[in-house]
Amino acid sequence: MIDSDYHVIFAKVGDLGSISGAARALKISKTNVSRAVTRLEQKYGVRLVERTTKCVSLTEIGTVFHRRCVRLATDLAGIDDEIASYRDEPSGTLRLGLPSHVSTYLAPYLPQFLTEFPAINLRMKVGDRLLPGADGFDVVLYVGWLADSTLVARKLRDVPLVLVASPSYLSNAPPLICPSDLGNHEVFGILPYDEAGRGDGSELPVRLPTLEVRGSGADFVLPQSTRFASNDQNAVIRMAEQGLGIVPTSLALIGEQIESGRLVRVLPDFALEPAPSLYAIYSSKALPPPKVKAFADFITRINSEIPVL
Repeated sequence: MIDSDYHVIFAKVGDLGSISGAARALKISKTNVSRAVTRLEQKYGVRLVERTTKCVSLTEIGTVFHRRCVRLATDLAGIDDEIASYRDEPSGTLRLGLPSHVSTYLAPYLPQFLTEFPAINLRMKVGDRLLPGADGFDVVLYVGWLADSTLVARKLRDVPLVLVASPSYLSNAPPLICPSDLGNHEVFGILPYDEAGRGDGSELPVRLPTLEVRGSGADFVLPQSTRFASNDQNAVIRMAEQGLGIVPTSLALIGEQIESGRLVRVLPDFALEPAPSLYAIYSSKALPPPKVKAFADFITRINSEIPVL
């Protein structure tokens, strides 16, 4: 036996208060159970149990030691699931983190994923700038621009941006015919371009580039209002709906507003560059386990079905 076996046996002895009971529960001999307890007492130089002919009771230090052994036994019991996740067949629990606007458009496809991979259990948490590894996620989906880091990012697709504004804003604003006309307008963005992450490892390391309006040889740096900036896309879009200015965003977030006429495209013949991308982010440079690769491959495969994010 190895040391961890002895600790698991002691956890069961403490749970049941019996050498023979632990032997039956673990399906090993009473001799092996008794030997495991003795070996631990010899190793640590303390008495862990008081033995009688009918039962055993834990000493004071034995009670403290038992709690540690129970935690160890619980951790060891979960190893089977972890090992299974690295086998050839995708299996195990997949812990997924993603921003809310990605969740909205991905959710209809998750039943298909679970149907295709019945051995995978999915745990999904929605939030911004979640981290794989440190936050307990196997993979994190992120839309944006990434800074250099120790994380491994697999690009799944580009996410084109468009400029939009309300009809009321455009009717009262200066003419907007070419990109240089944007200099006469309020343009609200996600965050000021020079405000990146803190860089202390506590947030997903993002990069916020200067956007340019490009096309027909008339490139123009997109100005940004100093009056308002937010990492909440919905808050920025609301500024446009209220007629306060122009915003860059993804069409998937404003489908309803475009359809109802509350927002309209601005300079639709020009592109915003560089476009952000949808990434699957891992914490290790090693090959991802099959469950993670299966999920990333699934997202790549259904890209043509998912609306532009």
